[in-house]
Amino acid sequence: MSQPDMPYHPTPYYPPNTKKTVEQESRDCQWQSGLYDCIPFKNSILGTFLPCFLLGKTSSRLRQPDRYPSCYNADCMVNFGLQYCFCLGCLQVYTQRVQIRARFGIEGDEMDDLCTACWCPCCALVQQDHEVAARLSSKDKDGGPVDGQYQSQPQMQEPPPRYEPGA
Repeated sequence: MSQPDMPYHPTPYYPPNTKKTVEQESRDCQWQSGLYDCIPFKNSILGTFLPCFLLGKTSSRLRQPDRYPSCYNADCMVNFGLQYCFCLGCLQVYTQRVQIRARFGIEGDEMDDLCTACWCPCCALVQQDHEVAARLSSKDKDGGPVDGQYQSQPQMQEPPPRYEPGA
């Protein structure tokens, strides 16, 4: 039994209006919070006393933006080991900072990132977490899809059975 020739009509995709002003574009190239913005205080306390948890929380937000961020993950454990065994936790803060800058198109260079991560890692972690939370939530509010989020597809339909006389 052969299938009837049915034309394929894909549903057109119209992206949301994403035109930005010059002011918005220049603001998007900068960090949205300063290095010494210590609000919310919960993040400041985490960044000072348990930096591995704040780094893990930010990593979780970057990987799975549609889920509640988890503080305790592999990045947290690696940072804990680097920080408390070898005093090299700033290296992971540095790599995460470079990742965030690259992903969101923030201006700066790797030397600035390295200096920030080595000389003030708690402030860098607070700034990074705030940046990721703000950028991902603004993407969600604009109506655009969040990176990595599942987009539902239209349901497939089976063609009606063909009636064949005499069968």
